[in-house]
Amino acid sequence: MKLNKIFLGLIGMAALTMASCSDNDKYEWATVSGPQVYFSDALPSQYEIDPAGTTFNVPISRADASNSLTVNLTSTTANPMYSVPSSVTFDAGQTEANIPVAYDATKIEYGRYDDITITVADDSQATPWGIKEFTFKAGVTDWGPWQKWNATGTADYTYSVYWAGEDPDLKFVYRHNMIKTNLYQFKLSNWGSGVDVVWDYDDATGIVSVARQFAVNNSNYGAVTVIDYVAYQALLGNTVAGPTGYFDKDQGILACPVSYIIEDLRGFGSDWEYIYIDGYVRADYSLSMSWGGIYTDATGAAFAVGMTEAGADVAEISSVVIEADADAAAVADAIAAGDLTATVSAPGMIYVPIPEGMTGKLQIVSAVVVKGELKSYAADGFEYYGGAPSPWKSLGIGYYTDDFVVPLYTEAGKSYTYQVEIEQNTDTPGLYRMVNAYAPVAEGFGEKGGKKSIEINAEDPEGVYILLQDTGLDFGDGAIGIMSWGAYYLGTYDVATVKKNGLLGKLEKGVFSLPVIEREKSDGSKAYYQGLTTIGDGSYYGCPNGEFKVVLPTASTATRAAARSAAKATDFAIRLNGASLPAHKLQKHVRAIDVISNSIAK
Repeated sequence: MKLNKIFLGLIGMAALTMASCSDNDKYEWATVSGPQVYFSDALPSQYEIDPAGTTFNVPISRADASNSLTVNLTSTTANPMYSVPSSVTFDAGQTEANIPVAYDATKIEYGRYDDITITVADDSQATPWGIKEFTFKAGVTDWGPWQKWNATGTADYTYSVYWAGEDPDLKFVYRHNMIKTNLYQFKLSNWGSGVDVVWDYDDATGIVSVARQFAVNNSNYGAVTVIDYVAYQALLGNTVAGPTGYFDKDQGILACPVSYIIEDLRGFGSDWEYIYIDGYVRADYSLSMSWGGIYTDATGAAFAVGMTEAGADVAEISSVVIEADADAAAVADAIAAGDLTATVSAPGMIYVPIPEGMTGKLQIVSAVVVKGELKSYAADGFEYYGGAPSPWKSLGIGYYTDDFVVPLYTEAGKSYTYQVEIEQNTDTPGLYRMVNAYAPVAEGFGEKGGKKSIEINAEDPEGVYILLQDTGLDFGDGAIGIMSWGAYYLGTYDVATVKKNGLLGKLEKGVFSLPVIEREKSDGSKAYYQGLTTIGDGSYYGCPNGEFKVVLPTASTATRAAARSAAKATDFAIRLNGASLPAHKLQKHVRAIDVISNSIAK
């Protein structure tokens, strides 16, 4: 509207001016004679020259094409490999001619671009209304031409962050750098929302990375870009060592942890995504395992029993029993390196000796090792006390309101209350645990798993927290873990400091609770959380309903009755009518991995 007002004002001024002129007044318009030679303002600012060629053309135009015309030219360039002719000729009737710029291809330096200026020498042949001098760059990119990887030139892409699922048969090409010959780029066409994506690979370091590039326009957030995780952290001012992407040349798999971000650097999340290049026969070295119990032979030797499922190409598994707090990935690497003595067995039921004197919380770690290289590993925890009584004593059946997992996998996003056995530690009376805490959730979804105990630390009844623990669930997006929000800070601060900031829960009258924290969503509305739910390498806001609760068997009759009513009201449909639940998948929830603050008041 502002523009229209200005325009109307100008019209008014013009009308007043015309009214003041006599009918005899005439305006003498400027006249231009001659051929009026010029360079179009639509010409490119940079010319890519062909290493196999000798010339490229720069168009020049004229307005008067009635006669043939020779136009004298001058030129300047800092690189003597280029040669511009001193003139160009138009045939009669021709409004555009080409200036052939010659070059010596043997002197090409990849990645170098030089300025070249071409000027119409005679002003009488030019036009005041056009460009008589044209400056541009010419050279050859340091990247070679895009090439197909194989005859089909296709690949599959698996998404896990902004999009989820697999995109098969994408057109796939690659190119290499002409200067740094260890550098490669891989491009998928019509990826994601239909744009191309380019991944970089450095063969000297073995690292795959993704430079920041446009991914999609989001209706709520605007432009969304994709970038590798390490580079994203650098944008945030953080220096991280990894994880970094890699290229498995034997399997034809490119893998990279990527982040999807909006323009103000907020993150949609970070996770691994993969390119599977067509034309490869890939071995199946997958491995999964669950603990199967303790076996004691006739000599009294104890063995941990593991139930393993392995890929078709797994011939043998190497396994050890080790403390539960050991890093399973590092243990698997040590097995592959031969630094640990492992029990070798065929896939299926395995028996792994428990080292003498090793008791308490333990784990089986099994590795698939082929020609000294670790292909995959699996681990599962258990407890063993060498014949001594367990320090855990059952208190009976209580009630658990799960707001960590079920809301993320159900469209309604509601919490789920159900019965669970609760134990107390006799050595540390303030330590409690829910036995097989997520088995009912697995059963409700028609899945296996969930047979992990979740410990709750209430040594200080007003400073309750849940450290990050595996639920034993994996619905196809990665292993699922949970932790209370206050526990996130316990790696940096002591319990007293985190408690002072109001981030720890309470145990009151036989009921565990966690503080409800408010956050503002991008649309300005309010949302809530009480912890984190980790899924694979990603983290989500846990307890979006603010309804986490554990009711001990020792709680009052009224409290237990209310919990029992909640359990009936929220029970899964499969338990109500025996019908199968629809296929469950991770709903759209905001990841928290890149928006967590690690700073609280001391």
